[in-house]
Amino acid sequence: MDQEPVPELKTAFARQRRRMPSRIEKALWRELRAKRVDGWTFRREAPIGPYVADFACFEAKLIVEADGPLHASTEARLADARRDAWFEGARFRVLRFGEAEILADLGRVLDLIRSALRQISPSPDRLRRPPSPSRGEGVLAPVAELSSGPDNGGEPRRVLVIACGALAREVRAVLEANRLDHIDLTCLPAILHNRPETIPEAVRAAIRENTGRYDRIVVAYADCGTGGRLDRVCEEEGVSRIAGPHCYAFFSGTEAFLAREDADMDAFFLTDFLARQFDAFVVEPLGLDRHPELRDMYFGNYRRLVYLAQSEDAELDRKAREAATRLGLAYERRFTGLGDLTNFLNDFAEP
Repeated sequence: MDQEPVPELKTAFARQRRRMPSRIEKALWRELRAKRVDGWTFRREAPIGPYVADFACFEAKLIVEADGPLHASTEARLADARRDAWFEGARFRVLRFGEAEILADLGRVLDLIRSALRQISPSPDRLRRPPSPSRGEGVLAPVAELSSGPDNGGEPRRVLVIACGALAREVRAVLEANRLDHIDLTCLPAILHNRPETIPEAVRAAIRENTGRYDRIVVAYADCGTGGRLDRVCEEEGVSRIAGPHCYAFFSGTEAFLAREDADMDAFFLTDFLARQFDAFVVEPLGLDRHPELRDMYFGNYRRLVYLAQSEDAELDRKAREAATRLGLAYERRFTGLGDLTNFLNDFAEP
């Protein structure tokens, strides 16, 4: 693999980091090493330009970063943003996962990595020859190879769904159940929900990265607290998104959800994803693990925790009940299934 010479100092730094991996780096490396992810080769602590990437697949130009607690500060986030911008300028894609995400649901993290790799090549068998990152080469199939329609036996045209990582399981379930093999999925980190102002531009970047690779791109995000800014991005980029103010609405069915909006003013909602990752996305960001006395300040105006269940899962039901108890709220479960998500994706079932 052709690469620029690496300064000895940086090589030594990379070696030192390999000898002292964090627990989340160990957990990820067990899954990424030895071509265990669909045959792709990852390198650990890989020197690239002025930086050392946690994990890098040079064939796919994909970088996976595992962020521990030190990445939570404002200064660290700015440094990570500068680092990501440099990688992206070098035509690498960066997937960044927090400690809570990796420890709470490593399977979903690996699903997101596989999804990103499939955007490069649906199968390792599609690789004709090893690409050269130093020459800016990737392994994306030519647009004509991805496109279909009348000139390709009338097969469905290629569609990309850009989704919130919190919907990865649900979107994949719809695609598999309906055999929508012509639809690919790529997901942005679910943790963006903790800073909704970052969602619109993250979606825009994903759209532009994939423009020309697909016949159509659609967005599986609700407004999600962006105050209409996500809709403006979708309009400017010429893509559509699923209707709804947030995922609670389209899981319930937007019309049904809005019809009982007044009756649910005192409800705090969980989905399957939030029930599964309640600590990572509610307790820890709010500091309730360190300052439980803050609970009533945050949740004193709620009376019920309403679990909108996408699946019949006794373990998730148990976790949702425990969450209600921890917040001091009455518990209510409503089975919604996948709601409007199924119809939204099935709109692209035909050529």
